[in-house]
Amino acid sequence: MARYGTERAQDENKALTSLERRQNELLTRILDQRKNIRALADEFGTEMLDPRQEMEMSRQTQLLTELTRLEAQKIGAEARVSLLEKVETAEVSPEQVMAGRREFVNSDPLIQELSQSIVQLEQDLIASQLTLMPGNPNLTQRQALLDSFTQKLDERTKKLEEEYDGGLEDRLAESAQRQLVAAENELARIQAHHDRLREVLAEQDIQTRAVGRTNLDIQDRQYQVQIDQEMYDQISRRIKWLDMEREQDPRVELAYMADLQSEADKRGKYSIATVFAALACGMGMALLRDKLDKRLQTPDDVSRHLDLPVLGTTTSSRTVKAALFADQIAGDYQTIRTNLGLLNGGIPKRLVVSSAGMREGKTTFAVNLATSLAKSGKKVLLIDGDLRKPDIGYMLNLSNGSAGLQDVLLGEDPSGIVSVLPASGLHVLVANPRHLGDAYELLTSATAAEQVERLSRDYDHIVIDSPPTLAFPDALVWARLTDAVVLVGFAGQTTAPELNEAKERFLRMRARVLGAVLSNVPADLSLYRYAQSYKAKTAARSARKASKPRRLLLATQDSDDSTPTT
Repeated sequence: MARYGTERAQDENKALTSLERRQNELLTRILDQRKNIRALADEFGTEMLDPRQEMEMSRQTQLLTELTRLEAQKIGAEARVSLLEKVETAEVSPEQVMAGRREFVNSDPLIQELSQSIVQLEQDLIASQLTLMPGNPNLTQRQALLDSFTQKLDERTKKLEEEYDGGLEDRLAESAQRQLVAAENELARIQAHHDRLREVLAEQDIQTRAVGRTNLDIQDRQYQVQIDQEMYDQISRRIKWLDMEREQDPRVELAYMADLQSEADKRGKYSIATVFAALACGMGMALLRDKLDKRLQTPDDVSRHLDLPVLGTTTSSRTVKAALFADQIAGDYQTIRTNLGLLNGGIPKRLVVSSAGMREGKTTFAVNLATSLAKSGKKVLLIDGDLRKPDIGYMLNLSNGSAGLQDVLLGEDPSGIVSVLPASGLHVLVANPRHLGDAYELLTSATAAEQVERLSRDYDHIVIDSPPTLAFPDALVWARLTDAVVLVGFAGQTTAPELNEAKERFLRMRARVLGAVLSNVPADLSLYRYAQSYKAKTAARSARKASKPRRLLLATQDSDDSTPTT
């Protein structure tokens, strides 16, 4: 008992030492991660940066709108300056000339004085006519004076009009020069405002990118803290359990004294018991393996573990005859296309295809889905959105030219870069593998959003193949630029926790996840599993007479028993 107690204490001490060391490592890492999260959040005052990111993007959009308005004003001002530079004199209408002549004449002091005098003389003459008799010398004198003033006014007016007409050309030229100077000043003011707004927009773009990167970094660190915390709690529970075990006495009992007895041969019973025990152990191991295996095998696994609608499955080529595989896979994608069309709002215009990890069939699914949509009569664009490892160009045997998706996202015209497959009419925009820069910086630029919106106006549907969600943040950025996401899993390889984590990342970004597609599913578990047998039975039955089915029809029995009538 003493030896057993000593050995058990040594084993428990080793286990406790290892667990406590691991616990301290986890605690240190958790504290460091939380410290880093606080350091990242101190700049913005909060760890929830989603509203801040949306606010920055909204402000950037407003600045872009204002910049567009200023550019339109700048173009108009440049056109006005160019027009005024070609004109030597201002263009005026006859009415404007008459109005200017009248204003010039009326502004003359002598004209103003003569007009006032004539008005006063007319008033005096009217008053005198009321009090004096006709032919009175005063009336005659006042009438002569009024006529003299009127004649002087007419002469002065005529002289001023001739003077105005003589200097009209000079005044028009001066007016044209004033208009040109005013237009140039207005253009300079608009240009200064435009330059300042571009500087503000560049600063806002940097700020928006910084908020986005910080938000993704905080989310990744929070997720790592959550995982470390769960492991820390498990280790803490294990340490408490070992402490409780150490407080108990060793459970050791002395055996009773053995004696000799006669024993019958029970090897047959033992053999049978061994066989049944082996079967029970095998069943138990199979059940345990089924419980512990988190890999997705069937569409029911996706619905049960992920709470996601299953949009369809693609059949494994190893479970279908080679001659029937083309019809089978076409039926699979027709089913997927139909299920997408039955969703609320129909098939989205811009659709991102992603997966949790690598080599899970997302690129093949994206190519086949886009091809299926194109063959249905839609104008479809397939974009190789994996700027880190582009494969669609190699899969479709498209030549890698000097331009690609990167150039389109930087603002170039996509019409000369997009390729068209003659067989299906599918339009393809591949990435240039020789110019793989910073994918995140490229996708988060304001130009990228404008170009995606521009492509959306030219196509019925856009299908984008993105990198794995758990490997890079590119798929999350693509989801913000599009309408919805479809997750792809590989039967027997993708695990439920990984695909669920990918789904949660999209949901945290407020992306719309339509559902999941499970690829490489055995034919007997496919959602389209009865198609080949149905076709085969239909063909076989049409080749022979349907005698038995006719005997089962009431209409044929009535016609056989009755007498034909005419």
